[in-house]
Amino acid sequence: MKKILLIFILLYSLNISSQIKFEKGYFIKNDNIKIECLIKNKDWLNIPNEIEYKTTDSSDILKISANDLKAFQIYDTKHYYKKFTFTVDENHKEESENIKNHNTLLRVLVEGSVSLYEYNRNIFLYEKENSIKQLVYKKYQSKNRIQEDFAFRKEIFDNLKCDKNKINIRQLKYERKELVNYIKKHLECQNLDYKSFENNNTKSKFNFKVTTGLNFNNIEHKIFFDNWRGRPLYYKTSSINAIFGFESEFLLPFNHNKWSVFLAPNYQQQNHEESERRTDIYGGYNGTIEIKDNYAYIEIPVGIRKYFYINDKSRIYVDGSYSFIAYLKKTNDRTFYPDINYSSPLIVSKNAEESIPMALRFGIGYSYNEKYYFSLNYTPIKTLSLSEMNAISILASYKLF
Repeated sequence: MKKILLIFILLYSLNISSQIKFEKGYFIKNDNIKIECLIKNKDWLNIPNEIEYKTTDSSDILKISANDLKAFQIYDTKHYYKKFTFTVDENHKEESENIKNHNTLLRVLVEGSVSLYEYNRNIFLYEKENSIKQLVYKKYQSKNRIQEDFAFRKEIFDNLKCDKNKINIRQLKYERKELVNYIKKHLECQNLDYKSFENNNTKSKFNFKVTTGLNFNNIEHKIFFDNWRGRPLYYKTSSINAIFGFESEFLLPFNHNKWSVFLAPNYQQQNHEESERRTDIYGGYNGTIEIKDNYAYIEIPVGIRKYFYINDKSRIYVDGSYSFIAYLKKTNDRTFYPDINYSSPLIVSKNAEESIPMALRFGIGYSYNEKYYFSLNYTPIKTLSLSEMNAISILASYKLF
């Protein structure tokens, strides 16, 4: 387990140091000096606190704080930010106001005679005639009821209404996509030029793969006896079983699709028939223990994955998942054959309490050309009825679409 954690740390370090590209852009300092450069595009989800840049491909990496920037842009991307002094009500989940003053960068969504900006991914502002103002929306609970304040609709109706714009303001939602579309339509309605930066967003992606592999299991079977309920016997063994299934993966629309969530149902079957002679069981019983366990089940891992780009075709990834398990078939037979007839015999429990079927899994893998996937996985805990196990698995996947 420690080795796997070390691999995760090393990969994370690799990602920070070398896997994000520098792209053409510029920044403007607070003294209005504009510098054309190459900016490290981390595909930020939030407004960055600093940026890293190079003046040429071969020059050293430099940093500049967002506090020292008036604006910056990475060309042909969504990443365009301008600094403003503004006030916002940050209580979007309460009826009361919490007015705060800010002097910080805002993400530019639409730029024109009317511009639209985003602050902290949930607050939108617009600029008209050099005046910037918040579009206010609140959703809160009052008197055991959910209330909504659509003040932004009135603001738009009073200041951004165009008769030829057919969008119904009363139905307008406080969402980036809808507000961007409204501002664009408003400017088009008045035959005014504008630039929109939403089309340059990182898009979400969906992958569907078929998967196969092998599990190498270390198993601990439990045997319960009626007259020794609190002290089960354990029988250790090992096995190999095949895995057949598919995976649905959703790559998230930020950080260059490096993060994803996945669902990977697969079919597995395990059959165990073991016997062993034991002596001095519970201080005096001798005999042979026989175990017959048969499982057929669907295992459904649900997890999160992080990719690390090596080059345009090769990626390494790490992931972790929790698995739900649904039995298709399950039999558990345990028998004790004593060497002699004891006056107080050991009786195998027929209704022993079973463990909840589940598994935890951590993996490291390699992807080639976003088509072929190979991974090595470690399962520290997996429970099936009266058995517990850990496992090493090897998986291979092929992306269909």
